[in-house]
Amino acid sequence: MAQENLPKAELFDIGIWKRCSKCREIKPLSEFHHQKGRPYERQSVCKKCNNEKTNNWRKKNLERYKQQQKKKGYKLKYKITLAMVAALVAKQNYKCAICQLVCAWSPQPNPPGAKNFLCVDHDHATGKVRGMLCNSCNNGLEKFKDDPALLLAAIRYLNAVAARPIDAR
Repeated sequence: MAQENLPKAELFDIGIWKRCSKCREIKPLSEFHHQKGRPYERQSVCKKCNNEKTNNWRKKNLERYKQQQKKKGYKLKYKITLAMVAALVAKQNYKCAICQLVCAWSPQPNPPGAKNFLCVDHDHATGKVRGMLCNSCNNGLEKFKDDPALLLAAIRYLNAVAARPIDAR
């Protein structure tokens, strides 16, 4: 007998349907997230109810959620911990490694006069962390493709035009 022809109760019995423990609705297994060790390898709460629960928790715990995401992001993207980033920030005295501007770093209270945020600078080829930069300097390096030759060419250009400004009239 094809699955389409089976009554819903029989589909439930053979593990194609499942009842959500929150909304109590019977739904197809595809409406439940995977979880090893659970019956049918699925969570007991459907995706819709799980999303509502998660969104409510996020709203009530916004700062904690942001911290968790930041911590997870450092670990995934740069393979470093939040503590390692905090040590880098402290070592640089909350200053950008290039322009020396005093910057804020979100897990800590903002230092007096902070006008910009520090972000992790890393080598795009190796993935290794190089230091902490303000948004402007980090974006600047990105625009020059982290290429020292391009940066030196830009410096030569700026020095040359500063010495002999062009009259645009």
